Amino acid sequence: MRKRVVYLLMFVAAAGLVLLPAAPANVSCAWAQNNKGALPPAPTAVRSDYLTTELFSFGIDKEGEAWVARYTLSVVPTKPLTKELFFDVRFENPLDKESPLVVRQSLKPADERAMVVSPSVTGLKCGLYKAEVVIYDSDGREKSIGTHVQMIRSAYDLSKIKKPKDLEALSKC
Repeated sequence: MRKRVVYLLMFVAAAGLVLLPAAPANVSCAWAQNNKGALPPAPTAVRSDYLTTELFSFGIDKEGEAWVARYTLSVVPTKPLTKELFFDVRFENPLDKESPLVVRQSLKPADERAMVVSPSVTGLKCGLYKAEVVIYDSDGREKSIGTHVQMIRSAYDLSKIKKPKDLEALSKC
């Protein structure tokens, strides 16, 4: 029997696209079996006044007995910085949309990019999740001067992952 390889796309705006093997059928989302379970269209990298998304994805790992995910968001300055840029990244909490996971970050003029990884999340399902970057005028974070919103698509339902073999396709990247 011939093995068929299917690919899923992870979006990397600056470097083009990277092809990754698709998720095993028992943990991936229903692609087009019916309109109710189909994945939404893949989002594209966003460019705002201050930042441009370079990379956005979810990483899946096991912590103890639980399968968890982490957001990864890499941004670059849209134009050269003359001073340090201070921002908070508010990652949508899959278990409570009203309580985002917040990571404080800054970007200095000498920095090429800021790579932000969220704390571990559970409850991730198939669909789109929001990473909102709120940019401030100082480290005191009292006055917001802009926002940058990047949607990130999950093609996995963490509740369906039972054993490492379910993620075998990811290890062949």
